[in-house]
Amino acid sequence: MTQYRELPKISITTIALSAFLLNIVYYKAYLNLQRFALWGIVGLYLLLNIRHVFSLIKMHTRPKAIWMLVLLVLLWFVLAAITPVVRGTRDFSYLSNISKMIGLTAYLLAIAIHVKKKYGQKNIAEIFMKVFILGICSYVLFTVVILLFPALRQFIVDNVSMTPNQERLLNTAKYNARIGWAGFSGYSASIKCTMSVCFVMYFINSEKTKYPSPILLLFLIILLCGTAFYSRTSLLIALVLVAVVFVLKFAKSRGTKSFWVYLGVGLSSLLAFILFLFLYGEGNRSINWVLEPLLNLSAGEGLTSGSTSTIFGRMLFMPDLNTFLFGDGLYTDPVTSSYYMQTDLGFMRLILYTGVFVALYVYSILFFALYSFNRARNDGKYYLLSGFLLFSFAVFEFKGEAIYIVYPIILILVLLGGNERDYQLKEPSLERTDNQPLEKAHPL
Repeated sequence: MTQYRELPKISITTIALSAFLLNIVYYKAYLNLQRFALWGIVGLYLLLNIRHVFSLIKMHTRPKAIWMLVLLVLLWFVLAAITPVVRGTRDFSYLSNISKMIGLTAYLLAIAIHVKKKYGQKNIAEIFMKVFILGICSYVLFTVVILLFPALRQFIVDNVSMTPNQERLLNTAKYNARIGWAGFSGYSASIKCTMSVCFVMYFINSEKTKYPSPILLLFLIILLCGTAFYSRTSLLIALVLVAVVFVLKFAKSRGTKSFWVYLGVGLSSLLAFILFLFLYGEGNRSINWVLEPLLNLSAGEGLTSGSTSTIFGRMLFMPDLNTFLFGDGLYTDPVTSSYYMQTDLGFMRLILYTGVFVALYVYSILFFALYSFNRARNDGKYYLLSGFLLFSFAVFEFKGEAIYIVYPIILILVLLGGNERDYQLKEPSLERTDNQPLEKAHPL
């Protein structure tokens, strides 16, 4: 079991690369040129380093599982493409999300190859998680800077490419914090924040020392701020993950000095949260929006919000039998160009588009991927990480669409996760491909 403290230090260039590729920014001027340039650079990088991709597959403990995953995903893409043809709707708007998934997979694969070339193949999955955490923390910290300097916020609103609706939302009080260098930062940013929390809690749970690393606690604080900025759903999931690991650590440390440390930290955090609520909650629309479910609970209205009322009142329903079984081949409403049947719940949109059978097939890919990841690692700590990822995905997919962000992250983890066993005996020459010393690393 690799400890966070045992991982190599990550350089500033690697952090910058991760931060940019995980949070792509496009400016309004020459938008298409920027996209083609980025795709060309990333595509060329992957093409020039394709041998590293094949070496990761070759050295994997379950290479057949990797190829099976590739085939399963390709079949999903084919089914998605032919559905509107079979149903006669010619609505191919769903494929735009497929292209987003392919793009994120390419960016993550570029980061993984960079990690392999720069830091070697030993503990590559854990190093990738660390790089991912640092990239997302950088984005959250930049959001804090934006909130502190209104002129910078206005510059981003005026120059970064966003939809008219996103610009409108950023000008409302309750969405004030949903911003980063990539512009409007909502569901996508919140999912990446939560994935980072999963990785941080995995590292904390893996610690063999009495107390978790201070840097991990710092990362956790930053990421919890990010979940509060970008999505209430993300904050809720993150708090559940923290509670689970806290209980596990708390139970293991019972009767020891660290028991009282964990108890003190937990109670202090709870008191600080209550104090924050009383001092700043009233009158602050942004904070009230984040804490709406808790404020409603304290007022005797239950753990509800405007979002939950909309979900259960309008977006969650049982379509007719034919639509439920085979879908309508419509992803976008042909009249309003909005969500088909006015629902943006991820599993509902997939069922309405392809039917329940294809939807179950798509979700089964995730289970197969996590099964392959656990078979390759075969350790209880990884089972817990898989549980965190699955729980997070289920909640996000119920609230909105998470499949195009979560799947690429998990697929890359599966690819990297089986590459640490006997890697030196199999292919020692590929750990480093040059004799140059590592560049000076950042202390993180």
